[in-house]
Amino acid sequence: MLCSLGLPIPVSDALTFDPEKHEYSVNGKILPSVTEVIRSAGLVDFSKVPPETLRMAQERGTAVHAACYLYDHGTLDYASLDAVIWPYLEAWDKFVRQADVTIHMTEHPVHSTRHGYAGTFDRLALIAGKPAMIDIKTSEIISQATGVQIIAYVNAAEESGCGLGLPAKKYKRFAVHLYDNGKYELEPYTSEQDWSVFLAALQIFHFKRRAT
Repeated sequence: MLCSLGLPIPVSDALTFDPEKHEYSVNGKILPSVTEVIRSAGLVDFSKVPPETLRMAQERGTAVHAACYLYDHGTLDYASLDAVIWPYLEAWDKFVRQADVTIHMTEHPVHSTRHGYAGTFDRLALIAGKPAMIDIKTSEIISQATGVQIIAYVNAAEESGCGLGLPAKKYKRFAVHLYDNGKYELEPYTSEQDWSVFLAALQIFHFKRRAT
């Protein structure tokens, strides 16, 4: 997970990420994030979720992501891990071992110059030797919009040169849902329409921005 004491982080020669604003820019030009595009198009809607519930879920998700990141890098201080996070980490550990996961890259910002967007994917990996892009989820909600989100990361990763050098269609796409009982659920996304849906959402995002 990127850390810069709140200062913008140069991710590559062109891409910079500002963690305080959660803002991506390329050579000074701000790019919309993948999640920003998806929400703008109404593919994900949290308006009916009570703000406090949403805040707690976001904080838990951030903590779980951080623990999984440190676990994957072999730098996790288990003694400092909050008891609430333990079951989620246990679920991630089970997934990595049982699914024969080899992590290639973690929490890496990418961008598409061609389409003008950016984002940070969770895991680029091999699952039983097959290329996969993985998104870690800690909520109970399983959304089809996640497939749209992941394909956007796949295409940006390949365009940015940090993918596996494969066509996007060669990637398996999964959400790994981690639960507070130490179990996990693997949700595959296979729709060939997901990329078209994301590009349509990107057009909607820019339409709304021009209208304001």
